[in-house]
Amino acid sequence: MDLQYTTGEWTSTELIGTDVFSGLAVLEVETVPETATPLSFSETPPSIGQDVIAIGNPFGLEGSMSRGTISGVGRDY
Repeated sequence: MDLQYTTGEWTSTELIGTDVFSGLAVLEVETVPETATPLSFSETPPSIGQDVIAIGNPFGLEGSMSRGTISGVGRDY
């Protein structure tokens, strides 16, 4: 699977994992442009009432961001 950065550069990826319930995938990339800045992960789990954001490019929309509030944690589907 190939991935295109917003700079127009392309790289090869490997699918590491998916979550069908959230529509998320984890990709390992072959190369990262120097202009790319990784986001850090939180060291603590989210708490109810906490504001959160999701950043991505769904349906080809560049630089999409969604805001939400954690309504529950530890749910089993």
